[in-house]
Amino acid sequence: MENKQREQALELMGKTGIAGTGRSFGVEHLEGVQAFWDKEYPDMFRIVAFDTKRGLKPVFKSENVRKYEVCVISDNGHWDGMKSVSRPERHTIECRERCKNCCRMGFGYPCKKESGPDLHCDACNKDFYSEGCFEEHKKKTLPKYRIVAYDMETAASEEREHIPNLISAAHTCTDCCEEKNKECDICVPGPRLITWSAADGIDPLSEFIDWILGFKNADTIAFAQYGGRYDSHFVLTGLVEKGYAPEVSMADLKIYQIQMGKLYIRDFWMLSQNKLADLPKTLELGIPAKLYFPHKYNKNENFGKKLSHIPPFEDYCPGTMTEEGYGKFATWYEENKNTEFELGQQLKVYCENDVEILMAAILKFRRLFLDITKDDQTPQGFDILKHNMTIASAVMSVFRAKFLKGRHIPIIPEGGFEKAENQSKIAVKYFEWLSYRDGVKVRHAGNGGEVEFGGMKVDCVIGAQKKIIEDAYSGGRTMPFCLFAEASENVEIAMFDIISLYPSVNYDTPYPVGIPKIVKRDEDVLWTEPEDVPYDGLLKVKVISPKSLMYPLLPVHVGGRLLFPLCGTCGKKEKKEFVLAKDEKKCAHNEEERALLGTFTSIELRKALELGYKVTHFYRAYHFEEFDNQLFKGPKRDGRVISQDVSKNYEPVQQKGIIDRLIQTNIAAFGHPCGSRTRKMERFQMTSIITPAPTRR
Repeated sequence: MENKQREQALELMGKTGIAGTGRSFGVEHLEGVQAFWDKEYPDMFRIVAFDTKRGLKPVFKSENVRKYEVCVISDNGHWDGMKSVSRPERHTIECRERCKNCCRMGFGYPCKKESGPDLHCDACNKDFYSEGCFEEHKKKTLPKYRIVAYDMETAASEEREHIPNLISAAHTCTDCCEEKNKECDICVPGPRLITWSAADGIDPLSEFIDWILGFKNADTIAFAQYGGRYDSHFVLTGLVEKGYAPEVSMADLKIYQIQMGKLYIRDFWMLSQNKLADLPKTLELGIPAKLYFPHKYNKNENFGKKLSHIPPFEDYCPGTMTEEGYGKFATWYEENKNTEFELGQQLKVYCENDVEILMAAILKFRRLFLDITKDDQTPQGFDILKHNMTIASAVMSVFRAKFLKGRHIPIIPEGGFEKAENQSKIAVKYFEWLSYRDGVKVRHAGNGGEVEFGGMKVDCVIGAQKKIIEDAYSGGRTMPFCLFAEASENVEIAMFDIISLYPSVNYDTPYPVGIPKIVKRDEDVLWTEPEDVPYDGLLKVKVISPKSLMYPLLPVHVGGRLLFPLCGTCGKKEKKEFVLAKDEKKCAHNEEERALLGTFTSIELRKALELGYKVTHFYRAYHFEEFDNQLFKGPKRDGRVISQDVSKNYEPVQQKGIIDRLIQTNIAAFGHPCGSRTRKMERFQMTSIITPAPTRR
């Protein structure tokens, strides 16, 4: 084997003009080999050379990309082939070529100890052997990954099933997204925008899935606008039909993420909360606005048909447009109605325009978030695309990383504040019932802990005791005030809209911090005034609602539904019973039957007592003794000044509260929410969030 390898090496050296008598060979000899391969095997092989003394940076690499890369490494003039070198993050801490302190790997690592005292990092509580190792560990680098923006157009079958008949996708990466067509080890050679159309006799969905799964050398995060409720469902179907079993994160029919190996498919709307048509103006993208398209005309049988005019007015679905949008569309249609139209060509133009807008918005949104989250701790900023599926999770991630103080908000133990073991809910209910029936005390994990016999615990425990906290989470305040209604000339069915107060409540409301005190009393009480509530936090109580209250306050969960009933018994009726009992005028249940059992915050419970509710039984409470009213706004509330003529730049702001920072950046980018100077002053002084600077003369 050695003789054969030597013969082949000498043969190659002869063809490239390299003398075989030399004792060592340098980079200059590689140029001859590369020239020979380019002649014999065009576009096939590229030499990438390293040196043990130079580290991970190549000492030789030809300019043009080839199909295959041949990696070699020199050690004192002797060249060896390299099968593969995985990325530094893939080298475990046990790797002999990786520094455990600065995480660099390769030739010359781990870092060697230098003369003199070690350098200590207070933040990491580590000692470093050299200044280079110490400085390297402080560097924060952004993750490298591929970004894909895609959009699909669908045609409806006779059964009204939507079938994708055209898909466009653009791709780039975090390394070269600012510079188009830059050579990159992540972006594959070829076009950055690809379209697959059923007009060409192919299955666009199948081709798209094969294409995007072909990326193997880096993580790929793909976005579609409204993908969670539309595009992602087609992709999931296509993956399953091909025999794949992806991991899916979803709630009801909304898909947050599809993960397949290194591929992550998400919905950009969940990050931006903007319509695709609004993105060019909102983010100042400087690209053409979203086009109009006749979606009702999008049928496969119309491919190839050339019209002397654009499709009929109704095919553009004008009934779904706003009043302002309808007026603009009507003007556009009148100006362009005699334009020639061919479905295949125009569908491609329309879809690629959407993808161009989406990709530009993704990159601009990422850049904005990087800029506003830069600081000494993370000089590169926070990469929202890599780590988050929704804007809510992104803001909370930044808050935890940059603003939340240590040991401030408790992490609820897996077993809850009261339990420390895995438990069975049915078992505890049985022991509680047994205790009630026989008049004896049965000890279990819910009332003193399990008893050990010979090192073994009695199996009478209940599941994670976070129940009191889960009971208090009521979700969105949505419910029908009447489960059956008929409209007539004198009766109108209407919706009562409730404006969300999440931002202002998060900004101004004190938050409980620290570990709560668990209070268990299980006794009858009579609380009728707000002052009667003795605890701050969460309380599990029995409440009697007032008989007449237009908008009930306290929520309960009944059969998976969120209701705000005035009667607990009526609230438990099935839906069909409501329909059958639609003519009933009054609730005839007594107070005990009307009682609600639930877990409420002390804030809403005190408000309920103001409205006429009364508490008749107390079970337990999580009482917090400490509250923080600066949690989301930083240590200073006053003195925040924003100039009226602030320039539209996205430099990091110096506010210490996450909400202050995002509000200031939003106003700097998009202007004040009110038109006139007077209304600006009234609005900002009323909310006391931001004080505009005096007008400059």
